[in-house]
Amino acid sequence: MTDAVKQIYKQLNLIILSGEYVNLAETEEIIKSKIDPIVDRILNGVYSSEAEEEDIDHFLHSFILPFQNHSIQHLKNLCKVLRSNVINGEKSIMSGFQLYGKAIMLDYNDFGIRHEAEFFEANCEIAGYDHLISVKTDILNDLIVTYVSLQKDTDTYYKDLLMDKCRFLISKISEKIGEDTKSYFYTFDFQDREIDNFRYEVKYYEGFWEENFFRNTTRKETEKRVQSLENQREENKPYSLADIYYLIRHYKDNNKNHIQIDNLVAQYEDQFNNSGIHFSGYEKRTRELALNFLLNNRFSFGLQNDDSWDNVIKELDRIKTIQDDTNVHNYFPYSRFLKKYTLATKQLLDAENFNEVLIENRISVFDEILKLLFVKFEWCKDVDFQRYILDKDSSTKQISYRDESINIFLASSFVLPINYNKVLNDCNFLKRDIEDIKSHLSIYKSLNRERKTIEKIRHDVMSSDRKQVEILGIFSAVVLFAAGEISIFKNTPSLEQASTFSLVFSYSLVLFVLAIWLITRDHSSFKASKIHIWIIVIIVVSTALIFDIAFNIFPWL
Repeated sequence: MTDAVKQIYKQLNLIILSGEYVNLAETEEIIKSKIDPIVDRILNGVYSSEAEEEDIDHFLHSFILPFQNHSIQHLKNLCKVLRSNVINGEKSIMSGFQLYGKAIMLDYNDFGIRHEAEFFEANCEIAGYDHLISVKTDILNDLIVTYVSLQKDTDTYYKDLLMDKCRFLISKISEKIGEDTKSYFYTFDFQDREIDNFRYEVKYYEGFWEENFFRNTTRKETEKRVQSLENQREENKPYSLADIYYLIRHYKDNNKNHIQIDNLVAQYEDQFNNSGIHFSGYEKRTRELALNFLLNNRFSFGLQNDDSWDNVIKELDRIKTIQDDTNVHNYFPYSRFLKKYTLATKQLLDAENFNEVLIENRISVFDEILKLLFVKFEWCKDVDFQRYILDKDSSTKQISYRDESINIFLASSFVLPINYNKVLNDCNFLKRDIEDIKSHLSIYKSLNRERKTIEKIRHDVMSSDRKQVEILGIFSAVVLFAAGEISIFKNTPSLEQASTFSLVFSYSLVLFVLAIWLITRDHSSFKASKIHIWIIVIIVVSTALIFDIAFNIFPWL
């Protein structure tokens, strides 16, 4: 009986490790096809004609009920996580380690079921974190606790394989958590161990690093693989999702060729929309994520190569539409947009003169994009979003385990988890940048208003000063004219001479007033009109006539 129980759990564990459960529509049938024959053999033995009623009751309570209410429940919970968070993009009511708590206690340990059930529970828990992997201390803590508990296991068939999977997930989180510039340790048997050491101990799952990621590959090896993939396309063979990830990263980061990027996106969109193959569930979700990933990478490349503002806004609107259609609300394009253009706008503000209307329009767009950024970020954090997930075939590898050839499945594959604490810090930094731009523009406007006010006051003061000088000049001319006329008529014997001297003296005073008027003008803004020019011409001509009359300078006149 105990051997039969082990066989049942061996099959259940393999369903999880091989990823057969991800096709939710067939999960129940897969379980029945593998478990029912074993259960039937057990039941045929228990329900034989010689069996005691007490034995039957004992078997029901010691195996059947714990199996259904505990182990199968954990498998259902795993499927719930897969359906809710991954496929539907919805936040689970229960998430993370809370989902796998011991809600149903095992009261019996006959047939070794307690040990097998707890191992299967750990298997489901690790598979759940594989789907929901992100840089969170509670996930890391749970994985380490599970790993330590597995070390104490002695006889479960897939122990080494599950421990290796656990090590691999811990190493992925530790690689991203290292961005926090901290060292993380865990304590086991009173000894501190650094988490980073896990990556060097991965064995069965190491291929997920080496095969698909750009690790330890020369440029020549990369070019060879790319050429092989391009030849495959010429033979009308569709790219796998692993191939697409590899190519977009190569075209964007290595070749930096927008034509190759555009062609790859167009090819995949055609394959996505017109392949004639209708995917559903998990397989459909992986392809929706791939489409968004391609568009995001093309958008990022366009930003790096200074696409115009209008083109960028148009592409961002298109990405938002596809996000809504596919229910993939990635924060990444909005973050990249704000990083690019807040910096560019700050540089515009550093110029001596800038277009206020342009800056105000940009701020309006920034506010709208910032709201979207935080909404998208919260969605990603709630569902533990993975930016790229390979289809089941690409996420499955065949290995040899205990002289047995089996398939192992890793949902997160080679893609590293997201450090949401770091992303949140980046979002808040962008928010501060936008506030800085608003403050800069507000201060500039305030200073500009003050400058105009000062200029107006200065102009008013100068105008007032000019008027005072003009009034004093005219008053002085009047006084001098009156005093001079009295002296002239007093000391000149004839009326003709007195009149001549009076005209000359009054004309001189006119020139004096004109000189004062010219001196008090603001020459930076003053422009002579036709009237001013005619007055000056008349004065010049009058001066010449007076001098001719007085001194006969021009005898021919």
